Amino acid sequence: MDDENLLKSIDSKLYLLTKLMALDVVKGRPFSEQVKMLHSVEMSPSEIAACLGKTPNNIRVAIHTLKKKSKKEKKNE
Repeated sequence: MDDENLLKSIDSKLYLLTKLMALDVVKGRPFSEQVKMLHSVEMSPSEIAACLGKTPNNIRVAIHTLKKKSKKEKKNE
């Protein structure tokens, strides 16, 4: 196996491990909390979508809603 193929293999295995760990962390939590947690560790909407079985657009909307809700809560304090 050449270096490039080895790196691709390692990358795909790391991605799978990351996905499994993320799923374990958010298991049993409400969808919005899952998105918030995964987004807080700088996962992209596409990565979050792959973990949660949703579309990237669905995740972007959820993130926008969370940000809007957070901004509203800060304003009311």
